Amino acid sequence: MTRTTTRLLTSGALIPMALALAAGAATAASRPAAVLVKQGDAICRTDDAKRAHIPNPPSFQDPAKATKAQLRAAAPYMARDFAITEDEVHRVFALGTPVEPAARKEWTKLRGILTGQLFPTYRRVIAAMKAGNRSTVLREFQALDRVGASQNLLLAELGFKVCGH
Repeated sequence: MTRTTTRLLTSGALIPMALALAAGAATAASRPAAVLVKQGDAICRTDDAKRAHIPNPPSFQDPAKATKAQLRAAAPYMARDFAITEDEVHRVFALGTPVEPAARKEWTKLRGILTGQLFPTYRRVIAAMKAGNRSTVLREFQALDRVGASQNLLLAELGFKVCGH
């Protein structure tokens, strides 16, 4: 089982994350990165509590050993968890953009990873679970592990303590 799969299915968390950004120069909504990170972590903390209340799918721990029925049963769980994460990310985006050029660059890169890679991959995982397609679920979880490594590095570099942990 991949690290992402274990985290997703045993901790009830869909890789909590938060960030904000906009490409280009600082705008009227620009703030110090430390302020955005602190506010983003507060959003993630609240959303982690929401995730904790999502019931785990019955008899489902390892997608490599899951039956089609178990994968289908897990799909609503993953969809609810993903909906929380997608909303979380959008709320943190709305906080503003770091004023510091280096932080703004990391912020922008992180947004691209989340919205351009992570979100579409999770949508494919959920669709494959609904279809009971274990091989696609496993392939997409491997893709999530690759995306997650880059995402977690950027979250750590920006100073997040709750988001992504």
